[in-house]
Amino acid sequence: MKEHLPYLVTFPRSGSHYFDELIYKEAGIHIEKSHTLNLLFDKNNNKQRKLITIVRDPIDSITSYSAYEQSNSGPRPLFATDTRVNQLLTEYILMHNFLYEYADHVIDFNDLVKYPEPVTKKILNLLEINAEDYIYFATSPIEYSENYLASSKILSSYDKNLLDKFDFDSCYFYYNRILEKKIII
Repeated sequence: MKEHLPYLVTFPRSGSHYFDELIYKEAGIHIEKSHTLNLLFDKNNNKQRKLITIVRDPIDSITSYSAYEQSNSGPRPLFATDTRVNQLLTEYILMHNFLYEYADHVIDFNDLVKYPEPVTKKILNLLEINAEDYIYFATSPIEYSENYLASSKILSSYDKNLLDKFDFDSCYFYYNRILEKKIII
């Protein structure tokens, strides 16, 4: 059954915790999740799990991520350099290009926020998870890290215009491309 278990992979600040809360509320289970890809493939590059992803607008994700990094970086903000911004743009592009190829189910962040219950029910239906499968999932409430932040908009470091000077064209190319595969509610 392990190879059929779903795994949620997202770019940071794309709604994975919110999704987890919705799934737990609906089904009483937690789908394993992370922001990394390397553990999901074997030595021959065979996918080991069903992959789910949530796709969020790149400016929103990266602005949120930058505010979060700044709030946790101590006296010298990590995100303050153009180099770091370009690294994050590259990570966004590479992850979404990869997920375009390998994700089994793509969720539009906007749909998740606007229609949480229908998205949750749809994904559970697509995954064909039933009560007999619950033994393969964590079913206890999860306590989040003390660094968990539901929304970075409350941080003083959050600045929607911080990234105005950067070129997001490539990010939007991959964002729009992967959304062609999103689940339809």
